Amino acid sequence: MARPFIIAFAGLMALAPIAQAGTLSVIGVDRDDTLRLRAAPSAGAAEVGRIPPDGEGIEPGAPTDNLDWLSVTYAGTSGFVSTHYLAYGARREAARLPVRLECTGTEPFWGISVGYRRAHAELAYAETEAAMTLSEPEAARGFSNLWLLRSSSRAGDGFLLIAAEQCSDGMSDETYPFSVKVEIGETLLKGCCAPD
Repeated sequence: MARPFIIAFAGLMALAPIAQAGTLSVIGVDRDDTLRLRAAPSAGAAEVGRIPPDGEGIEPGAPTDNLDWLSVTYAGTSGFVSTHYLAYGARREAARLPVRLECTGTEPFWGISVGYRRAHAELAYAETEAAMTLSEPEAARGFSNLWLLRSSSRAGDGFLLIAAEQCSDGMSDETYPFSVKVEIGETLLKGCCAPD
């Protein structure tokens, strides 16, 4: 019976595009450092530019199956950056959703690797895999810490509902900064996420 509740909740939530829709900002870079733009999706590729640690208004290129790198344009310079240092929206927002997340759950064990507009799910002890296409995150009106990402895959349409709140996997002492509710086709899951 959880499915009707989740669908009703997602359907009733007033959703709004994230501020500066379609743009990204820097996250997790020290104040005295920069995010390097590379000529290719590799840490060893030539540097073509730098983005300051408070950089925002970063224009993403087309999503690819490489969850760890994304082509972007910043201040007129294009290149590749690690998605581990990008978040949706502007820095002034109370909570920001990182682009790169690892989400997991138990009973049965499952995992979803999330990148820019793409995700890869391993369900039921990795017996089922699904490549997912994701929408831009939609923030719930009145909730600065709740985002809906609609998904489609061969396993069926669905969504990820991610909240910036403390989450426990129920099996260890580890806590995570995000909780997630997932629907993939007929499968409903609940778990936790952390930046990767």
